Amino acid sequence: MGYAKPILYPLIAAPFFFLFGANGFSLLNGLFLGGSIALSYLFLRKYFNRVDSLFIATAFFLCSFIPVYIVWVHPEMMLFFACSLSMWLWLHKDKTTLSALIIGIMSSVKIMFIFLLIPIIVVLGFDRKFKELFKAIGIYALGVGAMSFLTVLFFGQFFPYNGAKGFIYSAIKYIMATQIPPYSGTTGIMPSN
Repeated sequence: MGYAKPILYPLIAAPFFFLFGANGFSLLNGLFLGGSIALSYLFLRKYFNRVDSLFIATAFFLCSFIPVYIVWVHPEMMLFFACSLSMWLWLHKDKTTLSALIIGIMSSVKIMFIFLLIPIIVVLGFDRKFKELFKAIGIYALGVGAMSFLTVLFFGQFFPYNGAKGFIYSAIKYIMATQIPPYSGTTGIMPSN
């Protein structure tokens, strides 16, 4: 039911679902996993040779529980990719502001992602780059605010986990029920005749 909660994953997944049906979720999640491995590889290339970088990046993701999420219709793969992207932008490309924006967007999905902002704040604070620090915090808030606006727009409330949480879940279950008969979903929605 993860895709029924934050609005970001359904917005990204919708084209994949409409083009490829239920397999579109696995395709999208596979692309997120591949992107995470690629970003890790690019970062590690600064410190290791090509073979070692590829081995470490691939092993980090594939020798864990992460590949299980490829077949799940949840935003976790998107979140793993966003973590990789935000850290790559900050540590490899020195794009602190863009990294803070992505962390803000992800924090609107799961609040624990605010912890990714802490190293940025600490490093900028110790380096006495206060202008860049306040800019990063402001951009982070902009990311949270933009996603909160979309949540209000689609759900009618700031927090997607209450009230209308079953709306998108039920809609996707219904669409899947009409595409994949016989359907035995947990919501009890049966395909229309």
